[in-house]
Amino acid sequence: MPIREPGMTAHEPKFTKKDVDEGTQEYQDERNDKKRGAEVTDTENEAEREPERYSFDSPEEVNRRVEAIEEHELKVLKEYREIMERYKAKVKEIRKIEKRSPGGLQNKEIASAIRLIDEERHNIHLELIDFGERLGKDKETVLIDIIRQDCTLEDFGLPEFSILTDEDIITTKDWHNPYYFNVDAKKRRPSKTSSTKGTTADYRWDRFRQEEAMNNPIIKESEEAIKYDEVMIVFAIVPVDNDGYDNKRPDDFSERQKRAQALAEAVGGKTFQAYDSAYHEGTAEILGVTIPKEDLEKVATIIRENPNKFRIGEQYYSDSKKEELTD
Repeated sequence: MPIREPGMTAHEPKFTKKDVDEGTQEYQDERNDKKRGAEVTDTENEAEREPERYSFDSPEEVNRRVEAIEEHELKVLKEYREIMERYKAKVKEIRKIEKRSPGGLQNKEIASAIRLIDEERHNIHLELIDFGERLGKDKETVLIDIIRQDCTLEDFGLPEFSILTDEDIITTKDWHNPYYFNVDAKKRRPSKTSSTKGTTADYRWDRFRQEEAMNNPIIKESEEAIKYDEVMIVFAIVPVDNDGYDNKRPDDFSERQKRAQALAEAVGGKTFQAYDSAYHEGTAEILGVTIPKEDLEKVATIIRENPNKFRIGEQYYSDSKKEELTD
């Protein structure tokens, strides 16, 4: 029958006779003898267990396992981008037919050909979604990847704009070198992500991102320039030459700043303007507006419907604004 200490309530632990016996000196002596015997056995077998214990946790083994994981991730990423190439090829095929045959949809043969190609495109899109899941990407992120590959928002009727994702800007805790940008500053656009060879700059960037993630302090999501569920609409990518002293901002940069701020306020986004590095190490400056990925199409529509307020380029500026910019 359980023994209850005086003053114990029904909700407190109950002790059996065995529990009480374990508190006696005789029982403790017996336990200590067994423990000492086990320690002797452990010491005798220590030499045999030592290699097994430390080989698993050795730096070499850890590095080997990390490299294997990285190689696997890069392999999946390469396959993902190869599928992306096939997807874009189908899209270009459809566009080519449409441009070659304006109003061709009225022609049953042309319309049928487009439908067949579009069905193939759709199946490749499903394949992309499947591979995307293996890379931790949801459907919205896969769609953003497709758009990102074009380096412009031409499909949305906004060829002067491009986008960047969380994979394009690495945030560091180094005040002197706060960011790394995956951009082609000289061409003033995002770096292309359409290559399928693992030796291209695109895959060097992927490797670099992995190394930065492992070697640098963990960055909180709130500190990231672009969060995982966000996308940046780019208003300017500015090259910085001559060891960081020559900033080649476009003549309308101040107007781009105003329009970026106006868009951010209109859609609840956030403006971003920063150099990748301070002083003479800087190579680029980016001006953009970050928004939720899921809002990209909606925001693109707002920009398109309000060209004199948000779009960039002389054709969207008033005569007085053009004079102001050229003074």
